[in-house]
Amino acid sequence: MKTIILTGASSGLGLNTAKYLCAKGYHVIATMRDISDRNSNVKDELYQYSLAHNGQIDVLELDITCEKSIAAFMETVVTKASNIYCLINNAGLGALGFIESFSLAQAKQVFDVNFFGILNLTNAVLPILRKNNDSLIINISSAGGRLCFPFLGLYNASKYALEGLSETWKMELQHMGIDICLIEPGAYPSELHNNRLIPSKTEIINQYGDIKNAPMEMVDAMVEAFSKMDELPNSDEIAIKIEELIELKFGDRPIRSVVGSVATDGIRELNKETIIRQEQLLNSFKK
Repeated sequence: MKTIILTGASSGLGLNTAKYLCAKGYHVIATMRDISDRNSNVKDELYQYSLAHNGQIDVLELDITCEKSIAAFMETVVTKASNIYCLINNAGLGALGFIESFSLAQAKQVFDVNFFGILNLTNAVLPILRKNNDSLIINISSAGGRLCFPFLGLYNASKYALEGLSETWKMELQHMGIDICLIEPGAYPSELHNNRLIPSKTEIINQYGDIKNAPMEMVDAMVEAFSKMDELPNSDEIAIKIEELIELKFGDRPIRSVVGSVATDGIRELNKETIIRQEQLLNSFKK
């Protein structure tokens, strides 16, 4: 039974993925904040699901933006599993609005979750993964980490940073048998309103005149587009892709996997071209 650490398991994609992997026979260490308070019901839900499917889930407290929380989590992890095969960095935070209308503190909050938190947790887990000579890190990015969407500037920027971090990690860690993969989901109905910041500088928004309502109008337009579809995109596709990557052999996994058909136009083509240009750059140092 492969043991997997999954962050951001309290709702949406994370909760769904925890259940999916449990049902498929993996030992899932599902992490979230406030497991004794706000998310106590989610913790109970996951344990009940595990029992019903003869699976194994451990729900552990973790705030990836807090170094003390990460340290306490790592102390507990070694008591729950003798080995860790895969780390899935799924916890994330969105931000919808004009870049100027967010405070600097909010911008840092987005990066704390989407970049620095992932960096800190991964660095904490790497000593365990290094011992295996066969391990995997999956970072949940976004189509918005490859091509930009309007009114998602802070989110786009944080995911671009994660993409660069992950691609460099792959170069540095592959000789130790540690694989790095990025999953780049498009838009899904179930994820549209999940866990996002709203601008704190409301006085700035009015200065944008005719387009001051454009951020929410963009979301409303996407909701309307989904309502007209005969078959809605299902975020189960992401969990299925995660399992697929886990089961592939080291060296056979792509660095980037685009999932979904909405808001992903051009991303797959860009990724193919990026592989060519990245190899071209690296080969230039060998001359």
